[in-house]
Amino acid sequence: MNSKKTQGFFLLLVFVWLGTFFLNDGFASEYNSRNLIRYCSMFGIIGIGVMFVIVTGGIDLSIGSTIGLIGASLVLLIRLNPVESLKPIAEDDKAKVVCFFWVLVSLMVLASLGWLVFSYLRNNFRFKKALFPLIFLSFSILSLIALSVANSDAPNTTRIPWIFFLLFSISIHIGLLHGVLITQFQLQPFVVTLGGLLCYRGLIRWLTNDTTQGLGSTFDGTLQLVAKGEVCTVSTLMLFVGFGTALYYALSMMTTKNRTTGSFHTQVVGISIGAIIGLIGSSRFWGGFERTDFVELFQLSILGIPFQFSTWTTIVSDTAATTPQWLMKMCWVPLIPISLLMLWQLGISMFAKRSADKPLTVWSKSDFFRLPLDLLWMTEKRQTHGVQFILVSILGLAVSIFFLWNSIFYANNDISSEISETSLWWQNMISVFASLAMVMVSVSRLGECVALHGNEPARILFPIAGALAVLAVLGKTDVPTTLIQMPFFAMVGLAIFAIIIFEKTVFGRYLLAIGNNEDAAKYSGIDTQQVKVAAYVICSGIVGIAAMIFMLDFNSVAPTGFGSFYELYAIAAVVLGGCSLRGGEANIIGVVLGASIMRVLANAPDMIDFPKTLEYTILGLVILIGVIVDDRIRRQSAQKALKNNAPSE
Repeated sequence: MNSKKTQGFFLLLVFVWLGTFFLNDGFASEYNSRNLIRYCSMFGIIGIGVMFVIVTGGIDLSIGSTIGLIGASLVLLIRLNPVESLKPIAEDDKAKVVCFFWVLVSLMVLASLGWLVFSYLRNNFRFKKALFPLIFLSFSILSLIALSVANSDAPNTTRIPWIFFLLFSISIHIGLLHGVLITQFQLQPFVVTLGGLLCYRGLIRWLTNDTTQGLGSTFDGTLQLVAKGEVCTVSTLMLFVGFGTALYYALSMMTTKNRTTGSFHTQVVGISIGAIIGLIGSSRFWGGFERTDFVELFQLSILGIPFQFSTWTTIVSDTAATTPQWLMKMCWVPLIPISLLMLWQLGISMFAKRSADKPLTVWSKSDFFRLPLDLLWMTEKRQTHGVQFILVSILGLAVSIFFLWNSIFYANNDISSEISETSLWWQNMISVFASLAMVMVSVSRLGECVALHGNEPARILFPIAGALAVLAVLGKTDVPTTLIQMPFFAMVGLAIFAIIIFEKTVFGRYLLAIGNNEDAAKYSGIDTQQVKVAAYVICSGIVGIAAMIFMLDFNSVAPTGFGSFYELYAIAAVVLGGCSLRGGEANIIGVVLGASIMRVLANAPDMIDFPKTLEYTILGLVILIGVIVDDRIRRQSAQKALKNNAPSE
């Protein structure tokens, strides 16, 4: 994974988020933040899914229609039998739905059985080669059982888990169909998935009679917890993530034998920032807490050991709930002395250390006159001049902060002006985003100055000061008290799964190898066809999970609208996340950040009165710019590698 790319995507997300917040502080309200995190998570899930296919050089345009088909199927299967206050579907429609699913599952069984027999005969009865079709045969047989239970009079606690399994099984078989058509029939992924897009959308309209299907309010406090269940607040998450990070780096420091300067610096920074975040998060529970409203969801017995899954509400006082927010607001208090200490250490490093690799250049008259130009652009050669570099960095940061403060003040206060409202709106938006960009560039320049000329204490204090500044800004929002819902944790789990696949398994390296050069991967002994089929299966399986979450979030399915254009959001997230459409490159964190950027860009126009009708225009421009940037980076990297490998004369 390219860490520089990931840092760039994170800074882009911060830039868009902060700019929108400065223009309208309602953007960071608890309600909007909760919804934004939920939607970023759900689109992040489908982004992770489609990344498995794009890494191999393929594409999946059927994601939106697959989401619509699985979502509509979930509603119809639940409504096969009366469910408390939920009205069942008509008898004629019930017969059609049941017949469709019986035919579909039967075809799944027959296809899996035929594939298994074919694999055995083709590979001289070797079990290893038949393992993949054997897994699908097991899923298809279990799908028969699941459909029988779904169409029975069993209680909902029994039917609904089997319905979930049935729809997941259908999802992975959709991926299997795509993979087989692409690998065995040598069809283009674009054509296969485009055909799937149209077929699945047509099936949705036929199954639902082209009418909206929903679950009403029957499952508001039970099944919908899968999509809208509130797990914890951001401050509670800060508690676990902060102390977890600090513990990880502390253990790393104690177990590292050959410690380098860079590793020690990273460990100290990780421990410090993690401890600060964890301490702020823990302040929510300093006054004690109480757990109430226990609701038992279901019980499970594994090897005779009973497990009970329940939900509850953790109650803290109003003062304790806002304590993390207050502490974050007060982060500017330690920020000032830490920043001054960092600058002092930076000055000591430049004036006290004179070495061959870091000479202290004398300030000249020409340098003084070139100072205004350095504020706009400072070449790498002039960055070696320590005194000039730090003065330019500090002066640029001070000027940009002043302009940003004034832009925010004018944007959030009704000041009489002779210009029109439209002109004033454009003026405020441009001034806020331009001054914010100046601040971020100035901070980045100061960081480069610290990295180039600073000593070890300065390099440690700079990221700590940056973390305190971010916490101080977040303290002015409702983010610390925002409730995090279930989709976020589903996305985190799938992201960890994807990271393990690409970082720790041979299968992940096979995926990357196929994307880089499929012919070379094939000649090196990789079963490229089976790996590509597995990639489409994983993609459709993850999309199936996302479809059920989307449906439970919306609580209804419109045949023509549910899931439409979701494939474009997923592909845009992958492109923005640094994964090339040519394949051979994976960046899971980048994909999550890309999905977040897309949702922030979709939400921001509502908050700053930007025309909502331009949403798809923004989406298209983002995809286009992402592809252009990726192509330029690849070309420059190839030219640089060619230049470095050229024989010297």
